[in-house]
Amino acid sequence: MDEVENYRMRLKDNDIDRLHETIFDIGKSNCYDLEKEIASFLHHEEADIRSAAIRVLAFYWQLDNYKDAAEQMFLDKSEPDHVRDVAVMSWGIYYYKKNSSFAIEKLYKIVCDKNEPDDVRASAYNAILSSTILPVSDVRRSQGDTESINDLVDWPLLDQIREVAR
Repeated sequence: MDEVENYRMRLKDNDIDRLHETIFDIGKSNCYDLEKEIASFLHHEEADIRSAAIRVLAFYWQLDNYKDAAEQMFLDKSEPDHVRDVAVMSWGIYYYKKNSSFAIEKLYKIVCDKNEPDDVRASAYNAILSSTILPVSDVRRSQGDTESINDLVDWPLLDQIREVAR
């Protein structure tokens, strides 16, 4: 049995933990032949499976067809926070070093929205730092720890990033 067929068999597993692991294994192995199968999990009943699917398709593989799906996922307030967090990160990767005013402004709104969960706001902040052409390698980024996003964000830097965005 070749690698693709082996993965196809593993994707039929009803155990959520093993299915989650399989989706990540496929993503890390760059087995693009299984794109459609992975995409079918974007609407799975289990949030962890949806999160894994968008991470593989949008973040790992950066397939253009899933940019809108990532955006819809992070805008959907009915999604669990951890799914929205991964979706923001995944959407942001499409704008890596592109200095896109559109993306930076959309992400900035999330960072500023105190009604958003801190992890979602932190992912939006990290995505802005990745999107800009300004040198930001020494700027502290959220590591998902207990530090408050309000204490982490360099607001003057964000203003500068927004100003130079095209």
